[in-house]
Amino acid sequence: MLNLLTVTWDVNPFILTIGDFGIRWYSLFFVAGIFPIGYWIMRSFYRREGLPTETLEPLLMALFIGTIVGARLGHCLFYDPEYYLSHPWKILMTREGGLASHGGAIGVLLAMWWYVHKYGRKYGFGYIQIIDRLVIPVCFAGMMIRLGNLMNSEIYGTYTDLPWGFIFVRDPWGDGLPHHPTQIYEALSYCILGLILMWLYRTRLDRLHTGTIFGIFLIVLFGMRFLIEFIKEDQSDFEAGMVLNMGQWLSVPFILTGILLLIWSARKGGPPGFKTILSGMVQINSIEKGSRTQELIAVLLGIWEASVRASHHFLTEDDILSLCPQAEEAIRQIETLWVVEEENVRIGFMGIQSGKIEMLFLHPDYFRKGIGRMLIQKAFSELDVQYVDVNEQNPSAVRFYERMGFRTFRRNSTDDQGNPFPILRMKRL
Repeated sequence: MLNLLTVTWDVNPFILTIGDFGIRWYSLFFVAGIFPIGYWIMRSFYRREGLPTETLEPLLMALFIGTIVGARLGHCLFYDPEYYLSHPWKILMTREGGLASHGGAIGVLLAMWWYVHKYGRKYGFGYIQIIDRLVIPVCFAGMMIRLGNLMNSEIYGTYTDLPWGFIFVRDPWGDGLPHHPTQIYEALSYCILGLILMWLYRTRLDRLHTGTIFGIFLIVLFGMRFLIEFIKEDQSDFEAGMVLNMGQWLSVPFILTGILLLIWSARKGGPPGFKTILSGMVQINSIEKGSRTQELIAVLLGIWEASVRASHHFLTEDDILSLCPQAEEAIRQIETLWVVEEENVRIGFMGIQSGKIEMLFLHPDYFRKGIGRMLIQKAFSELDVQYVDVNEQNPSAVRFYERMGFRTFRRNSTDDQGNPFPILRMKRL
């Protein structure tokens, strides 16, 4: 209920109860933060970078276990170690309440160490790389958990006379006075941080270094937690009279780690993308014009035809055959030609002319394996490529180049040969 100067919060924390058994909103929000929200976000990342989505199931299981175990142990050991060490069986009584976000963060980091140790080498990603991506859905999961705390009428702030102060009617230890709804403050800050990090990932990934997103996450999230703690009620009696409470002291190491991580990332951090997920060793060879044999050109033309048939569905077979001579001549004369090989088998190529990507084609068997991203990142770093033209009727290619940081600045209703295939002229942001 909303009064003129306060909000009377009288929400039942249970969705339903059957006898002594009940399902809380907190439980629903907690699980929803991992699945479906966390799953959907990580699945989009994996699909974008060519990782098999089958590895998401062990990732979610590791996250769930790491979060629960870490958060429970964190609460027991950080906030009331004397009681729980003398009554260790009580640690298992999670229904009595008590989860600490700092402990959950530590649990997640340890769970990810196991996940990367098991899957990272096989699929081409490192510990910091996976954490760079994971912290984005973690922001939204944290938001859901804080909303769960709101439904439980717990972990709120100090007294306030501000018009949005909440009176938590169902808190048995409440004083009937309006308090800062710090659950909402934290939920909003986590949500905003998640949106910003998502924007960085979607539009700036190729310009960042490994560890940049993780570092920003640690500084901002735990920085906000540190500040909000100043207006939050103490969680344990021993915090009374402390200049900084336990939540703030626990936040400091995370903030410092984030600062050090950003410094390391700026100086020594490698490219943020996952390595290409292929069974063998991938090589990119630059082929000079004088070395472009007829045999090589025939192989690359075959790759071009297969790729076009699999992706340019708006072209008829006659269209493709009529374009073959132009593609062959372009392969022969393009200024820079990079050929991708796996175990001495040619699987794709890129052609660049005067800072513009003119050709990027892969055999369909190697779609969605991160090779196109790898080629473009190489073109960015070595040739400072700025432009690309894309068929408007090939929406998957348009989305791919947009994810790589290109934006349309002009549209032509026909291609360069006058055919009725609209072309989007795109420039790197």
